[in-house]
Amino acid sequence: KASSLIAFPAVLDLVATVFCFLGLLYNSASVYQMLRGSMIVFSAIFSVLFLKRQLRAYHWFGVLICVVAVVVVGVANMKSTTTSVDAPSDETPSLRAFGMVMIILGQVVQALQVVVEERLLRHHTIAPFLITGMEGVWGTLFMFVIAFPIIYMIPGADAGSAENPIDTMVMIENSTGLQWLILLYIFSVFTYNMSGILVTYALSAVHRTMLEASRTAVIWIVDLTIHSIAPSSPFGEVWTMWSWLQLFGFGLLVFGQAVYSDIIRLPGFYYDLTPPKPEYLRSPAAMMGNVPTPPPSL
Repeated sequence: KASSLIAFPAVLDLVATVFCFLGLLYNSASVYQMLRGSMIVFSAIFSVLFLKRQLRAYHWFGVLICVVAVVVVGVANMKSTTTSVDAPSDETPSLRAFGMVMIILGQVVQALQVVVEERLLRHHTIAPFLITGMEGVWGTLFMFVIAFPIIYMIPGADAGSAENPIDTMVMIENSTGLQWLILLYIFSVFTYNMSGILVTYALSAVHRTMLEASRTAVIWIVDLTIHSIAPSSPFGEVWTMWSWLQLFGFGLLVFGQAVYSDIIRLPGFYYDLTPPKPEYLRSPAAMMGNVPTPPPSL
């Protein structure tokens, strides 16, 4: 029964991934990572609507800061016409805006996944590791049984289909580079997700928040470094005058998350004398997406 219950959040995770990767096609990796911070906004709203959780004023203020930060990052991305070197040559502001909308839609679905997982954790005895693993199993089944046949039947430029899974398998079979990249991706996702959960439980939500912020910073630094070392490379990101605005938006996003998580306490707001321990109240998706949720007593 537990395995069947996990099927629904697995579908949500798959849909969110499709939206996010579609948006990544038209935006740089740094913008993609920063816009993922909007998940905290929708997670808070869904927690109130579906989990009947009461958020305090500082929670909503943190959410407001995150909304402003996402808007700032979006404006910087739209104003910068040469931010991403690896963007498609036919990229237009409208495509970039479409990509950002897709990323934010992905965060809406991901936030809904967080709420569903929290209900599973509270009303059923299911270990977080089991939820994470079974979501991977269900996601793989849905991809092979439902998603691949659908995209194969849709007309497109990939050997006559929107996506040709058969051609993809042939490419992987004949490309050692692709095989190593896939193995590296699987290894990195596995170690990151498992390490993130262990860090949250063994240390604190503060450490988890800082790790999430550092991940976005590292990705941005690597992108900028690649372009500075190899300007002619199809990868990397250009530093423009609008990058300063993007940097400000990133800092604002981290600050908003810290306010929401009760890591930074501001004057004028009511707080508990003992800070809550959100690390014990987080679903696997919440821990992966840096979205702490307040205790039910709040």
